[in-house]
Amino acid sequence: FDTAIEGYDNVHCLTASHPEQHFLSGVLAGLATQDDRFALANDQNTLGFCVAMDTPTSNAQAAGFLAGAKYVNPDVEIITSYIGSYNDPATAKEQATTMYERGADIVSTNSGSSALGVFNAAKELNQYVIGTSLGMVDPDHSLCTSMKYVQQFIVTECTLLKEGNWHAGVDVYGIKDGVCDYSLEGVNTEIPQDILDILDDVKSKVADGTLVLPTEIDAIDAWAAENQYTAQ
Repeated sequence: FDTAIEGYDNVHCLTASHPEQHFLSGVLAGLATQDDRFALANDQNTLGFCVAMDTPTSNAQAAGFLAGAKYVNPDVEIITSYIGSYNDPATAKEQATTMYERGADIVSTNSGSSALGVFNAAKELNQYVIGTSLGMVDPDHSLCTSMKYVQQFIVTECTLLKEGNWHAGVDVYGIKDGVCDYSLEGVNTEIPQDILDILDDVKSKVADGTLVLPTEIDAIDAWAAENQYTAQ
């Protein structure tokens, strides 16, 4: 579960689409940073993302967030940095603090326990933060949570076994499968209905294959140039 191992006829892997885990929270951040209905938003169109490490997984996660923000807000500036570890909250806090001081009013991350540093920076500077664990939600500073419902892998695997459809290989699950999403659980920030409607619309575009997300940070500008949100 939550990994990809290929080449064995007795191993089945279920993993998430890494960009899709963060795409919807990126959409929300891209809209919120320029919306004065959000109490902690400032007048600068700037976001931040603290990347855990320079790996394909971490880069794909960051790419999803950046793509989401750029999809609805093409002029947004997104500051990125590499923490270098999943267990270095001190460095993460320094990087997040710098992002906030440079004008970011929302910083996101997917970095294990390093995320504690990002949350601490958000609390101290009274800014928004987006993490990946419901156990780490700060009710007053979390804008949302970027979710990967790993428990759905268990249900899927058991169903395959029960129905006689088990197979070897790697299967990737995302928004259309209910594995990747955003969550407002435990969050006190009120999200206006018109923004929730946009999130639902965007979610459907990913689910039906209309939007195919980038997996590399370097590909964001080219992707965003060809993919811009228009309301239905």
